[in-house]
Amino acid sequence: MNPAYVDKGSGKAVFFANGAVSDYRAFEAQISALSKEYRVVAPNLRSQSRRGRQPYTLWDLADDYRALMDVLDIEKAVIAGWSTGGYVGLRFAQRYPERLAGLVLLGSTAVPNTSQEEVAFLAKFHEMDNQESVPREWAEWCAKILFSAKAQETNPALMETWIERWATYSVPNIIMECRCWLNREDMTPILPTLKVPTLIIHGEEDAAIPIVRTAPMTKQMPNARMISLPKVGHFLSVEAPDEVTSGIRDFLRGVYGSK
Repeated sequence: MNPAYVDKGSGKAVFFANGAVSDYRAFEAQISALSKEYRVVAPNLRSQSRRGRQPYTLWDLADDYRALMDVLDIEKAVIAGWSTGGYVGLRFAQRYPERLAGLVLLGSTAVPNTSQEEVAFLAKFHEMDNQESVPREWAEWCAKILFSAKAQETNPALMETWIERWATYSVPNIIMECRCWLNREDMTPILPTLKVPTLIIHGEEDAAIPIVRTAPMTKQMPNARMISLPKVGHFLSVEAPDEVTSGIRDFLRGVYGSK
């Protein structure tokens, strides 16, 4: 298992929340760059721990973030969540608005999966039943969902890095994680109540969460703006690290002020 969390840098805090079938290394570039100006905390979700084999919800993960903030004596933070991490961020924003300085949603959305997607995803994850670690064939399928066609063509080494990482992941843990986000509730009705500054960054070639499911949020949230990244897929923090880092840095300076 990877460390429970990374805590690097000093000053105002930003928490990164990774997506499903990943870990804090999804934000390696952002941790390295932003920790020069801010205190960057990047916890792994429960799928990377022994707790990951017991049932839990996205709300439980939001509670985990609040608890870690307490442990680290951080009163308020920006939460930047990718995919499932964004689902967690929205729930944290509703439950703990007083602890949130800003929200960044990376390749995420407020809307739930369709019933057809729920069936298809669950079946795909359960293809790995009776296996302890992720088989390469499944990891290759995952890479094709997460990375854009451009990345698949021009950066196969990057995809291979993650395929090899996924092969070390616990299958029971990521199946339990899948059940955490698969049948989630629609958060669209609460968006008008979330007045926190919000930055949405989304890849225009995102196959896992099409951008049309995210773009309306800029009108549904009182204080949101969006950056769309052409020819970028779902795994945008890895595929387009410079653009993502620059967007988040500018947002943090707007929330916290320039040093």
